[in-house]
Amino acid sequence: MATASCSSFVDTASTLTNYARLGLASQNELQKILRELLLIKEPPHLLEAHLNNNSYLSRNLKAPEWKIISTVRTNQYDEFDVPLMYKIIRNLNLVPSPTQGWDSPTPPFSTEITEGDDIERIRRIRNELVHRGNTNVQDPELSNYFSVFKDLASRLEISLMLSNREFVSKMENAETCCIDNAAQQLYIRRLKELAENETQLVKSVGKVQKDLASLDLKITSNVSKLTGEIDEIKLEQMEVIPKNIRDQMLKDLEKWLQDDTKFVPTTASEYVLSCLKRENCVSIVGSPGVGKTAVTRHVALKMKEQGYTVIPITVPTDIRDFYQPGQQTVFIIDDMCGKFTANQQLIDTWKQLLGVVDNILSDNCKIFCIN
Repeated sequence: MATASCSSFVDTASTLTNYARLGLASQNELQKILRELLLIKEPPHLLEAHLNNNSYLSRNLKAPEWKIISTVRTNQYDEFDVPLMYKIIRNLNLVPSPTQGWDSPTPPFSTEITEGDDIERIRRIRNELVHRGNTNVQDPELSNYFSVFKDLASRLEISLMLSNREFVSKMENAETCCIDNAAQQLYIRRLKELAENETQLVKSVGKVQKDLASLDLKITSNVSKLTGEIDEIKLEQMEVIPKNIRDQMLKDLEKWLQDDTKFVPTTASEYVLSCLKRENCVSIVGSPGVGKTAVTRHVALKMKEQGYTVIPITVPTDIRDFYQPGQQTVFIIDDMCGKFTANQQLIDTWKQLLGVVDNILSDNCKIFCIN
C-alpha cells in the first residue's frame, strides 16, 4: 500500500483522506510510541511476573488481554493496543501520574506536558477518533490534531532519550504522505471495527452488570427469606411451649376476648384483680355456675394488657414445662386438685412441684386458680 512521501500535502487532501490520516497516526504511530516506551520502562521478560504481582491488574485484565500478554516474550509489545498499554503503564506506575490524575474528566491543558500528561493525551485522542463517527475531517482540524501529535512525540523522544525526530518524522510523514485508496479504506475500516468492537463490549458489560444486579437482587431476597426462616427457627427454639399447644392457647385467648365483650365488671371482679396485682397466688372458690370462670378470664385478660403472658395449664407439670425465666406470666389453673372430688394423684404431683412453684412465683409470676 502506497504511503510514501509525495507532493500531496494536507491542504489538497480530501476530507475522507484526512480521516484516514488520523487513522494511520492513531493506529500506527501513537501505538508505536507507547510500545517503545514499554520496551524501555518494562522489559518484556518481566511483564507477566509484574502483572501477576499487581493486585489490580491480576484481577481485572480480561482473558483476551492475557492471551496477548502471553506473546510478549516472543513478539515483545507488537500485539499490544493503546487501551492495554495504557492500563499497564498506569497501574504499574511506569510514568508519573498526569497533572490532573489518570482518566480525569478534563483533558490535559496545553501547559501540562509531563510523560503522564502525554500518555493521557494518546488515550483520549485514540478514543475520540474511534468514536468520532464523522469521517469528514477538514484541513484545519487535521492540522490541529497533527500539531498535538508532533508536540507529544517530540517531548517523549526527549524523555525516553531517543534519537532526534525519531517519532516526529513519522508523524510528519503520516500527515503528508500519499495514501492510495486501498490504504485509505484500510485505516477507515479499522477505525470502524474498533468502534463496533468497543460498542459491543460496552453492551456486553452492560448486560453482565444487569445480570449481576438481577442476581444480587435474587441473592438479597433469598438471604432475607433465609434470615427470616432462621429467626423463626431461633424463636421456635427459644419457645418452651410446643407450637401446636401454643396455637391452641392463642385460639383459647381469642375466644376469651370475644366472650369478654359481654362481661360486665363487678365489685367482685375488681377485687379479684386488685388481689392478683398484690399477690403471687390467688384462688377463686365458689359453687358451680356463679361465674368463677368468667371472672378469672376477665382478670387474666386485664393482666395481659399490663404485659403479662397468660398461660392456661391442664396438668401440674405444665407450670414447670411452660415457665420461661424472666417472663411475667399468669398461669391459669382450673380445678387444681380435681373437678368434683379431690384427686390424690394431682395433689401428690403438686406436692412434688412445690419447690419449682416457689421458684416460679419468686420470678414475678402469678398463679390464678379456680376451685
